[in-house]
Amino acid sequence: MHDRYLAAKYFSHFKWEELSREVMDQVIKLFHKEIEGRKKYNELAGKERLPTELLYMNSEEFIDYFAFLCETVGKSRDERILPLLVEYCSNTKVLLNFGESAIRLILNVLKTSRDPARRLGAVLVLRDILEDKKNEYSVSTETRSRIELALVDCAVSDKAHFVRASAIRGLGNLGDKNLIPILQKIAQSDQFHYETKAVAGIDKDAALGTPITRYPVRLAAQEALKRLREREKKT
Repeated sequence: MHDRYLAAKYFSHFKWEELSREVMDQVIKLFHKEIEGRKKYNELAGKERLPTELLYMNSEEFIDYFAFLCETVGKSRDERILPLLVEYCSNTKVLLNFGESAIRLILNVLKTSRDPARRLGAVLVLRDILEDKKNEYSVSTETRSRIELALVDCAVSDKAHFVRASAIRGLGNLGDKNLIPILQKIAQSDQFHYETKAVAGIDKDAALGTPITRYPVRLAAQEALKRLREREKKT
């Protein structure tokens, strides 16, 4: 495992065209092998004892190794591996090697996936694209509008409260005052809540330990509104 980690880290520093054909083929072959291992790992995790040959996937070194591997194969711009990268890699820079093709697939994940973790990953990548302050990701105005509309739809209607909250945080960072009415409605009406007890320093209007009801999505919308209004004052 450690040798693979070092190799993946080493090759990630090269441009794809600087690698030999033999190295390219081996890297892509290894990527497919690790994907198959990930599928088996995800299928067995929590259900039964993992096979010895998959235990390395439950380590911090594997996380770093797989990130370097994705970074390297992403430079190939081989669209045959793009669906796998969208599913298993949440590195925006890697995915944006494929430009609009990647964005279409990410938007489709957000719209169609039944897995809330995958939808959350899609939201985080889309937020990265819209919040790009270094102009690393070259996307058209039309594409930015499509992403913003997708995040609005997610903030309003996604079934998972944490996915809605993440989309809302992203919208709050855009500085678009047209989003204020939408966020106001969410801040007043999102239904997800849970019962807990007041915490010192957070629940200033309630005594420590007093039973209270929290609305985390409403709170995310309130915080997003605050950021939008602060930006509006500065302009």
